Amino acid sequence: WKTRLFPNSRTWVRVRKIQSPRRLRGGPESGRRNTHASSIAAGGPGRPEHSAEVSTPAATLPPAGHSRKMRIYSVLTFMAYCCLLKAFTITVPKDLYVVEYGSNVTLECRFPVDKQLNLLALVVYWEMEDKKIIQFVNGKEDLNVQHSSYHGRAQLLKDQLSLGKAALQITDVKLQDAGVYCCLISYGGADYKRITLKVN
Repeated sequence: WKTRLFPNSRTWVRVRKIQSPRRLRGGPESGRRNTHASSIAAGGPGRPEHSAEVSTPAATLPPAGHSRKMRIYSVLTFMAYCCLLKAFTITVPKDLYVVEYGSNVTLECRFPVDKQLNLLALVVYWEMEDKKIIQFVNGKEDLNVQHSSYHGRAQLLKDQLSLGKAALQITDVKLQDAGVYCCLISYGGADYKRITLKVN
């Protein structure tokens, strides 16, 4: 059996070579080959007898055990990701602060620091709802992104960073300062905590 693509046709056919009786008997025409083939759609009366089959492409299936290996790989990847998250966790000494109007307050998040702090690898964000307060990246605090209501009143205490403390100090507290603050820290891993501030 051989598979051929006939001219001006998109049909693949499998062709079987049929030997004549003379060749089987070793007759004088034994060197001749009589090949009869046509596509199934082209068959009809008056044409040579043939034996042809339309070849259908077989679906490509993944190797045995492929799906199981992919599931195992996904589980291992997820476990490694969870371990990475657990390796870096920030904490808060208090998640609720109640202060008087016009007073000062320092909100604090703590993060793990091994040996000497690498400021270039540290990222600290402080936000209150949709108001950006602190953006500390590459060892610098970007005051251009700070919300106007906190200008001159909110700052990151940089001398506390080496102690593993991301402390946000707010002076002359206003009633509009009350709300839920979010502290996000990235340092080899990433985590965040929420702190509520109430103003009397």
